[in-house]
Amino acid sequence: MESLMYFVVFLIAFAMTTYMVPRILLLSMRKRLIDRPNERKIHTVTSSRLGGVSFYPSILVAVCVTVSVNGIIDCHIMTGSVSVQFLIASAACLIMYLVGLFDDIMGMRYRKKFVFQILSSLIVVSSGLWIDDFHGFLGINAVAWWVGVPLTVLLLVYVMNAINLIDGIDGLCSGLSIVAMVVFGACFILLSDVTQALMAIATVGTLLAFFRYNVHGFAHRSLKIFMGDAGSLALGMMLGICAIKLVQHRDLPLGESSSLLLAYSVLIIPCFDVLRVMMHRFKIKKNMFLPDRSHIHHKLLAVGLNPRQSLLIILAMALFFIGINVAMNYCEVPIEVTVLADVVIYTLVNVLITKKIPEGAEYKVATMERHYAKVSRRRKRFVLF
Repeated sequence: MESLMYFVVFLIAFAMTTYMVPRILLLSMRKRLIDRPNERKIHTVTSSRLGGVSFYPSILVAVCVTVSVNGIIDCHIMTGSVSVQFLIASAACLIMYLVGLFDDIMGMRYRKKFVFQILSSLIVVSSGLWIDDFHGFLGINAVAWWVGVPLTVLLLVYVMNAINLIDGIDGLCSGLSIVAMVVFGACFILLSDVTQALMAIATVGTLLAFFRYNVHGFAHRSLKIFMGDAGSLALGMMLGICAIKLVQHRDLPLGESSSLLLAYSVLIIPCFDVLRVMMHRFKIKKNMFLPDRSHIHHKLLAVGLNPRQSLLIILAMALFFIGINVAMNYCEVPIEVTVLADVVIYTLVNVLITKKIPEGAEYKVATMERHYAKVSRRRKRFVLF
């Protein structure tokens, strides 16, 4: 019966997103809520930035319908599974969805977004969902609330911004999130956390439908659709909640520290990338919150790869880190050694990519960054918040 539930929730989310995305694109074109290509942007066709509008409604409807119908048919499976904690976490995701939607339509300064990110994160921890165990990492197990609560807020804000910033080429953010949610879904199924597993699987269904449109959908009409902040901020919050929820479980049957290791492994690419980019901006004395073209996908494009090749390489990197970390955990390698190995490998890969960038390409990227900074300054006065 549970297997049928997972299939149904996936199917509902996939069908709703498939139905909604073309209509959202049509609305965007009619209301002129579009991005036009220019010299600083990767895309070369007229684009809508409202694809993420379909995400959270599709996921929430899929989960609610599946839980409700299953409760009517077979009450004992879902009894008590929809907890107050789940409802509060869902409310926090809804807040970030609405903040992202407002930003996509009207514009919002990053300081205001930070305030809402912190508030929604505080709502999450108020439900009891916070990091309370390091599972032996650095010799630490149980964590006091006065350490775990601020650490959880910081982590949620960090993950939301990492997911938002990695959304730079077609399919990248959604592709990485699909990989992460498949892992989370599998873990929650093993842990018999049915509602959380349904949420993860519904997210996979939604993202697969969007991925098809984002990467392939409307190219023949010279149209594109992106997820925008409505999608990336809500998605970042959901990924952060799944990671924290997994860390709270101590009985994942995959070895010691496996919960913490898997929660960390699926987020390596976006989280490592945003940290490296922030350090780079700090080093060159540039505003760390203004966009530029120093992310890993920009580097791969500067090397001479096309967006599709760059996407496949980054997804392969994500799968590699998950696979190697699981293998090292199976071989009982200490988690500290695993994390150190991840940092070294990621750093070496970035150094090698940087060395492959032709000198002319670096100049072109720098020129586009300067142009983007000027455009951002000119646009500030048109932003309402």
